[in-house]
Amino acid sequence: MEFKKSLLALGVLTVLSGCGSSDDDKTPEITKPPVSETVTSDIKGVASKGTLINAPVYFYKYVDGAPVKLTEDELGSASTMTDDKGQFSAQVKVEGLVKVEIGVSQDADSPTYMICDAPVGCGQNAEDEAIAFGEQINMTVKDPTFTLTSLINAVKNDGDIQNTANITPLTHFAAALAEERGDVTAESVNKAQSEIADTFGLIGALNELVPAKVEDHASLVDGDESDDLRYALINAGIAQALFTGSEGNVGDISERLTSALTDLVAADGAFLVSRDNDDDDEFELTLEDILKGAEQATQQIIVLIKKDPELSKNLSSIADLELLVTKLNNEMSKKKADSGDDGRLKGTEIDKTEGDAVAKAAAMVNDVRIFANLFDVADTSGEEMQTQGEEFVQLVEDATMMVEEQADSFKLLGDVSEALAIIDSLRRAERITEKTVQLNDYLATPGATGVVTIDEEGLLFNVQATAGAESLSASAVIETNDTSTEYTLRIDGEIENDEAKFTLNEGTQVSILLNKAVTEDELKSGTLDFGEHDIEAIGGALNLEITLAQKKTDEVTDPVSFSGKLSAELISVSTQSLDHFYFYEQNDNGSTSSSGYRFNTRTVVMPEMITLAGGFKSEAGNELAANLTVNVANVDGYEAAGFKEAGRTVENVATMKFVNNNEAVITSVDENQSRKITLLSNGTDGTLNYEFEYQSELAGEYNGKQTFIHTQFDDAAYRFSAWGLDRGTPSGYATRIIFDNYNFAYQYAWVPGGVKSFNNGVITTYTDEEVALGDLDFYTYNRDENQGELLLHYKFVNDIESVTDLFDLFKQPEFKTILAFTNEEQGVVSVYSPTVMPDIDQSISLDGRFIRMPADNEYEVTVNEDGTQVTASINEFVESHVVTKSEQEAFTYSFSITDKEEVVESQQVSFELVNVADELKPYVLKSSKTKSNGWQENYYVLFAPSYANDKQNIVYQTYRLYPHSFDEMGQPLNEEGEVLDPKTDGETYDYSSSLHTAFDDVRYNTLSFGLYGEAPALDSFKSRIWYQGNDEHTIHRKGYGKYNIYYHRYNSNTDSDYFDSIQVNTATVVPTYFMPEDTFELEDENNFLDISAALNLDVVLGDYEVDLTLSGQRTELEQGELDLDIKYAIPGSDAQRSFTVEYDTKTETLSAKNAEGVSLEIIEPETVEGEEDAEVEIGKIMVGEEVAATILKRGSIVLIKYTGGVIESL
Repeated sequence: MEFKKSLLALGVLTVLSGCGSSDDDKTPEITKPPVSETVTSDIKGVASKGTLINAPVYFYKYVDGAPVKLTEDELGSASTMTDDKGQFSAQVKVEGLVKVEIGVSQDADSPTYMICDAPVGCGQNAEDEAIAFGEQINMTVKDPTFTLTSLINAVKNDGDIQNTANITPLTHFAAALAEERGDVTAESVNKAQSEIADTFGLIGALNELVPAKVEDHASLVDGDESDDLRYALINAGIAQALFTGSEGNVGDISERLTSALTDLVAADGAFLVSRDNDDDDEFELTLEDILKGAEQATQQIIVLIKKDPELSKNLSSIADLELLVTKLNNEMSKKKADSGDDGRLKGTEIDKTEGDAVAKAAAMVNDVRIFANLFDVADTSGEEMQTQGEEFVQLVEDATMMVEEQADSFKLLGDVSEALAIIDSLRRAERITEKTVQLNDYLATPGATGVVTIDEEGLLFNVQATAGAESLSASAVIETNDTSTEYTLRIDGEIENDEAKFTLNEGTQVSILLNKAVTEDELKSGTLDFGEHDIEAIGGALNLEITLAQKKTDEVTDPVSFSGKLSAELISVSTQSLDHFYFYEQNDNGSTSSSGYRFNTRTVVMPEMITLAGGFKSEAGNELAANLTVNVANVDGYEAAGFKEAGRTVENVATMKFVNNNEAVITSVDENQSRKITLLSNGTDGTLNYEFEYQSELAGEYNGKQTFIHTQFDDAAYRFSAWGLDRGTPSGYATRIIFDNYNFAYQYAWVPGGVKSFNNGVITTYTDEEVALGDLDFYTYNRDENQGELLLHYKFVNDIESVTDLFDLFKQPEFKTILAFTNEEQGVVSVYSPTVMPDIDQSISLDGRFIRMPADNEYEVTVNEDGTQVTASINEFVESHVVTKSEQEAFTYSFSITDKEEVVESQQVSFELVNVADELKPYVLKSSKTKSNGWQENYYVLFAPSYANDKQNIVYQTYRLYPHSFDEMGQPLNEEGEVLDPKTDGETYDYSSSLHTAFDDVRYNTLSFGLYGEAPALDSFKSRIWYQGNDEHTIHRKGYGKYNIYYHRYNSNTDSDYFDSIQVNTATVVPTYFMPEDTFELEDENNFLDISAALNLDVVLGDYEVDLTLSGQRTELEQGELDLDIKYAIPGSDAQRSFTVEYDTKTETLSAKNAEGVSLEIIEPETVEGEEDAEVEIGKIMVGEEVAATILKRGSIVLIKYTGGVIESL
C-alpha cells in the first residue's frame, strides 16, 4: 500500500498550502483553575471484570502514603453495593487521592455475581454445570477473597464536575504499580494508568472509560464508543487467560490475578509478551494470551450478533468488530517485534496538557502541525527534516514496489512445489523408483528445467531448477499426517533472478489440508481425478521465514531489502470458470466446427488471515519496521458472486419427459425445438449405442438423426458417429483418445457411410461396407497429459459398463449438460441433465446456463463497387482486405486486423513478373505475415516457366522458400543475411500446366486470398471464411471474448444465406453471438469479501520516534473507512503524544480525537463558483461537550478560531 494513500485520512486536515501562523503567532495561554477547599466529593463508577453485581465497595484515603479505610462519617451518603449493572455511587467527605476497592459479599443468601466474559467459559458452578460466556458466576462461592481497586484524585462537588472511579483489572494493575513506585500522587497515578492504557491501545483515563457490557449485545451494536468496547474485550482477554488451564478450585482467580500483579509490579509495569519467554512453571499473564482472548471474545460476539435477526441488520457495527479482530492480531505481531531481550514490553505515558479546553484544543492542533512538518506536507520544515521525511516516504514506496514486483517474479517456486507434490505422490505409489528425477516434464513454466534428488528414505528432496533468468536451489521435506489428509512442505533455499534474491530461511513451511485421505491405491491407479473422488483442499497455512533483497542496477540505485516472517491461515473457496473450447465434427448441415464453454468448478485456497512482520532497509541506511495484518472475515463459507453474463443459471429453459426407461424427449419452453434421445443398447457389454433426433422450427437449424457408439479397444477410448440416416446420405466420424508420444491425443478420421456398428477393430457402415481401423487416416487435433480432461472435453463416456438405462447416461460427468437450445432474443442456453429420474410420462422442468447471447452490435461486411476492397467490423474490431491488380497478371494484396486501432495481424503479398529478358516470363510471389505477439512468417515462391511438347505448351515448375527476411531489393535472406537461391535452397513442386494452376497449388491452405475473380478482395475475404468453416466464423478479442458470426442461420424464421448475399457494392449485416471471456465474479456490489487490514510502521525522523498505524475496513465493494493512529515520542521526554484520524471514503468526512477528550470533525464543503475565496466553516474542535474552536477555510488556507478569539492557521 503506498504511503501517500495511507495519508489519505489526513488529506483535509493537513491542507497546509498557506501554512504558518497568524501575524502574531499567538498560542492560547494555558491557565490553571484556582484551587479551593474540598467539602464533599461525589464518586461514582462501575465494577467490571465482567460486570460485578451486588459487590461491596470500600473507600480509602491516603495517610502518610498508606491507604486508610474511610470512617462512616467520612463515607457519608453512599451506596456501598453495586447494582445489577455493576454501578455504585458515594459522597465522601475527603479530598485528594481516594482508593476504591470492590470485593465479594460473604453472605451466602445475598451473594456477589460476576458476568462471565471469558470466551472459553468460566469453569463450573456448584452443580458442576459449565458456566458459559455471558452467564453469571457466584463469586461468594467461587472466589470469596476476590478484589479489584482503582485510584482517583477526588475533587469537591462543583457544578457538573464528577469523580469517576471505574474499577477493572487494568485500574487494579495501575493502582498496584503506582503504590509500588513510592509516593502516591495524582501525577504518579496518571502515569501508571497512562502506561497501562497505552499497552492495550486504549485512549483516555482508565478510571473514566466505561467498559461496554459484552453480555448486552444490543448495546454493542447501538453504541458509538469504540474505546469502551475495546476496554471490555481486553477485560475478556484477561478473563480468558485467568480461566484457561485453571483447575477450578475456590480462589483460583484471585490467586492467579495476584501472581500476575506481583510479576507486573516486579517488572515496573512491563508485561511478558509471549509464553515463549516464560522461564518458570508459575502462571504468567502474557499480552499474547490477553489479546488472543480479546480476539476470541470479539469473534464470539460477532457470531451472536449475526444470529439475532434485528441486530444483524447493523452491518457497520459488525464491520467495526471485524476490524477490531484485525487490529488485535496486528498489535500482537507488533508487540512481539517490539519486545525487549527479556521478552517484556512496557507502555509509554501520554503527555498531559494542563489548562482549559482551549489549551487542549491548541495542543492537538500543534500535534497535527508537527506531524505535517515531519512529512513535509506543507513544505515549511527545515531542509534536514524535509530530506528525512522524503526519504521515509520514498523507502515505503520503494518497499511497496519491490514486494509487488517480486511477488509475481518467483513463479518457479510455486511450479516446483506442485512438481514435488506430484513426484512424491508417484514415489509413494511406486511409479517412480529412481533417486534422480528430471523436472522438465513436471514444470509448467516455459523453458523451465531442473533435477530432483531424493534421499534413500524418500523424505528429503534436493532441487535445482532454472527458468530463463530465474534460478532455484532448495532442499525440501514433504510430510503427511497419519490420516493422509494433511501435507506439509518444509523448504529452505534461494530463488534468484536479475532483479532480486529471495531466501527461504529455515523454519519455512507450507501445509495443505484435504477433506479426505488420498489412498495408496488411488495414487497407484495413475488416473486419479481429485474432483471425481471428491477430494479437495479445504484449508492450510503458510509460515515463511524470508529475506527478499533487491539487486543494484542502473534503474535501482538504492536497493531495498526485507527480512521477516509471513504467515497465513488458508481457507478453501469454491469458484467456477468458463473455458472456451472448439469441437470439430460434422453433420449433414455441412458444419465442420463449433465452439462453446466448459463449466469448471474449482476450489481456490484463499487467506483468512495474513500477517507480515519484519523490517525494510535501503542501502543508503534508511530503515522502517513494518507489521501488516489482513483479515478476510467471511472467507470461510463464502459464496462467490457468480456469473454475470455467459454462464449464469437460467431456470425453466426446457421440459423433459421419459417415454420409457430408454427414451426421453426434451422440448424448449417455446416449443420451437425438441430433442429425442434413445438408448439403443446399454453399456453392460462394454459398448454403448444411443441416438439423438433433432427437430426445430427455426430455419437453418439442424433437423435429423445422429447415432453414437462408445467403446474401448486396444487401450484407447472410441466414439463413433453417424448422421444423414433419414436423408439417404449417411456419413460420420471415428474419434478416439489414445496414448501417443508421452501424452494422450484426441484424434479423428472421416468415415463415409457413417458408423453403424463396431466389432473387434472393424467398422460396419450404414452402406454395409466393412472398414478396418487400421485403414482410416486419423488426424491428431488435441493433446493433454490428463486423459480425463480429454474424455470430458469431447464427451467420451468413461464408465461405459455403468450405463444400464438412459438415466444412467445422464449421470455421466460428460453429460451434465445434454444439449443447447437457441432463443432468438436471449441467445443459446445449455440445458442441465436431470438429477432425479422422473416417473414415466411425467414432464419435469430443466434449468440451464447461458452460453451465448446476441452481440450488442452485429458484424457488418462492406464491399466496394469493384470488389477490390472489403471491410468487416464489429465494435472496434476491423478486418480489411485490399487487392490492387496491374498488367501482366501482377498484383498486391494487403490484409490486416486491428482492434482499437492496434494491429493484431497483418499480411502483405506481392505477385510480380521478374524483371529479366526472358520471353517465358517467370513470376515471384512474396508474402510477409506478422502478428501482435511477435510471430512472423515469410514466404517466397518462384514460378519458373519452361516449354513442353516441342514448345507447343508452357508449363511451370515452382520453388518455395521460407526466408528469414527480405533485403531492400526484395531478395530472400537466411538468418545470416545471405541471399537464398530458390532453385537450390527451396522445395521443388511438380510441373503445373498453367500459371493459375501453379499459383493455386502453392497457396492452398497457406495464403487465404483470391486472385482471378472479378472481385478479388471479396474472394480473399470469402477464402478466409471457407478456410475456417463457412457456417460459423469466430473472432477472438483479447480481454473481451469471442464473437460467433453465422453466415447460414435463421432470421425471423426464414432461410437466410448471408454468405452468398455478401456481394460487390453492398453492406451486409450478419447475425452475431457473443461469448465473453470468463464472466465469473468472485465479488460484486452486493456480495463481496469482508476485508479489513492494519498496517503499522515505525520510523525515526530527526529527534522524533514515530509510530503510525493505518487500519481500514471495507464497507462496500469500492468504499471503506480508514483510521490512522499517530504516536510520537516527545524529544527529551519519556512521554508521548498521540491522536487518531478517521476517514470515510464514501462520505468524505474526516474526524480526529486524542486521549484528552479532544475531537475534531471536518466536512469539505462544495465550492460555489465565484466564491472560491469566501470564508466558510468546515468543522469544529470539541473538548468533551464543549466547543473549543471553529475550523474555517478561506480559499486554500485553513484557519483555527478558538473560543477565546485567537486565530491561527493550521
